[in-house]
Amino acid sequence: MKRISTIILAVFISSISAIASGDEAEKIYTTLKESQHEVFSMSLAKEMVDFFDMDIDFNGNEQVITGDFSEGKLMILDKGMHPSEVLRLFKKANYKLVELENDDKNDEEGSEIFLYVQGQGKNIKEAHFIIDEEEKTIVFSVFGDIQVNIK
Repeated sequence: MKRISTIILAVFISSISAIASGDEAEKIYTTLKESQHEVFSMSLAKEMVDFFDMDIDFNGNEQVITGDFSEGKLMILDKGMHPSEVLRLFKKANYKLVELENDDKNDEEGSEIFLYVQGQGKNIKEAHFIIDEEEKTIVFSVFGDIQVNIK
């Protein structure tokens, strides 16, 4: 009985934390929509098992990304809000900034990419890419059960 109670409590706590983290992203998207005059926004919500299965070179390290996709969101903002304000919203919501290696050869002139994630260790629940370009800021978010492992 004690074991069942412990399992139920663990499931309840993990559910609450999953809901809370999704709520934070939703709050950020709502804040961004309300602060802009020109916003393009779209989302896709569909459970796709084993959607992620790729090898990437991440900052000079070969890594394998696997896992399930549950939702994706895209928002394109005009320059009414400075990109630093978008980054501040993710930092304030306790998302972890992942340092990305800058590859000047492949980047468009004047663009910069930031990645914020939510998860524990190698298990990522949310990945938010903020792309700062000259005339717009793009926020692209992926939600799911994603694992990142060294190849």
